[in-house]
Amino acid sequence: MRKIFTFFITVLLSGNAFSQSWVSMPQPFAPNRSLDVLSLNSADNFWAYSSNTPKQFAITTDGGSNWTMGNTNDITATYGQYNWNVSALTSVNETTAWVLTLHGSNLYDVWKTSDGGNTWLHQLNLAPGGASILYFFNSDTGIAIGNPVGFNYRYRIYRTVDGGATWSLLPDSSSPHTTGLARPWISFVDGVFYFIEEYFLAGAGFRQRIIKSTDLGITWSALPASFPGRQCLMAWSDTNKAVLVDQTQLSGYPTMQMHRTTDGGQTWSAIPFSGLPLSWITDISYVPGTDILLATGQYYGNDPNAHGSWISTDNGNTWNAIDPNVRHSFLRCYSVGICYSGGFNVATNTAMLFKMNLAGLNTLEVNSTLVGIHPNPTSGELNIVSKNNIKSTALVDLTGKLVIKGISKKMDISFLPKGVYVLTIQFEDGSAVTEKVIKK
Repeated sequence: MRKIFTFFITVLLSGNAFSQSWVSMPQPFAPNRSLDVLSLNSADNFWAYSSNTPKQFAITTDGGSNWTMGNTNDITATYGQYNWNVSALTSVNETTAWVLTLHGSNLYDVWKTSDGGNTWLHQLNLAPGGASILYFFNSDTGIAIGNPVGFNYRYRIYRTVDGGATWSLLPDSSSPHTTGLARPWISFVDGVFYFIEEYFLAGAGFRQRIIKSTDLGITWSALPASFPGRQCLMAWSDTNKAVLVDQTQLSGYPTMQMHRTTDGGQTWSAIPFSGLPLSWITDISYVPGTDILLATGQYYGNDPNAHGSWISTDNGNTWNAIDPNVRHSFLRCYSVGICYSGGFNVATNTAMLFKMNLAGLNTLEVNSTLVGIHPNPTSGELNIVSKNNIKSTALVDLTGKLVIKGISKKMDISFLPKGVYVLTIQFEDGSAVTEKVIKK
């Protein structure tokens, strides 16, 4: 993949290797409330969740300038005011979202709203055993992953293709054998879904590895590498390039290490990074399709040197501080160069939301290989407009079945039944995009 971020010598000579900064956005929640989760649908539309009682949702369609509040009355009426929390939030637009709730003694349910969080409908009860992953790829297809129970060393993976109205438990053969637990660190990039699992290996202690699905959750496989410790973070730029942060807060373990892959996770090499002087971080994220990484420091604690955020423009080799002594938490970045971070202002006891527009930098060229797919919806021919040469195309239905494979910028789908399909386009430069196609 070509280099898409370049330093200007004038920036370096100014003594400030990174001139862009976070902008504080209007807060969706009142003081003394948390901002725990952000579900990003586009650069402007996303959902926020606050776990304080009474629990609240907020939705923005203009990048965080204005917010519409949602409630949890239906969920609270079922569980009570205090006896539940949200383990995962996933959304597809400003009206439709799902939550994975934890209640009682390790019990998990899936709920859906179709009206911006005003009302919620119970959809799925996961058997006891723990769960932390719920994700919808589009308005129809989603997955919920429960941990193995008893001596059945397979994940309990539920899948829906009708927006959660019905769910199917996939057969054990769909996922690899495991003695571990699924962790809530996930990534969905260019049609591939990844999550991190933690497992115990006799003689080696706790290990972490990455599990992936290339067909919207139908089948799963484990990447060959594993890493020591009990907490790993990952960031994927595309399906080839990723960074994994191996870290732990327990004594007796090494300090933070970074590893990079350029072959989809088949092999990893250590990154001799500089400029990020921490033993662990809270989150890390690529700007999709670029060489740019953002990392947030330690949210808790009283060490001011551990707070803040950092940027790398060379895939994690060198890092520069953005805002020392500012408390940040999660990171979310969109492909057009818009990034968000949660945070906290100790002086005002207020949760913060920060926004950064990296696309505004003269030094950033956002990777935009796809110009458009038209007509969409279509009753017959589909045209792909792109600046790059196409290596291959693959169209699958919502069950994950491959229905068309080709190499052309034109595709005839007139023979297919009406419905929703997923088109993945692989380009010759190594990049890829995934788009929803509607056959009318």
